Amino acid sequence: MLDFDLLVRAEQHKDLMCDLAGERLARAARASRKKPIPFYASMLAWLLERLLAWCLPARLPSMSTRARIARRSSRARSSTCATGISVARPSHPS
Repeated sequence: MLDFDLLVRAEQHKDLMCDLAGERLARAARASRKKPIPFYASMLAWLLERLLAWCLPARLPSMSTRARIARRSSRARSSTCATGISVARPSHPS
């Protein structure tokens, strides 16, 4: 009778371990499944793209171009007229 109980317990243990392994595989499969993206994610991506396009210039000028612009604007701000009087011009035309 004792041998029979041990065999039954061993068989039950084997069944439980098999079920546990199947459950682990099922959990791993559910976890690895691709998560659906939220409905607003594509709208946020588009909004971020537009914001960056609006805030950042398409192409930044090179260092030499920036230096040339700075020289030109400093000459324009402190140019002299024919009488030798220094005339300060506004940097932004209104």
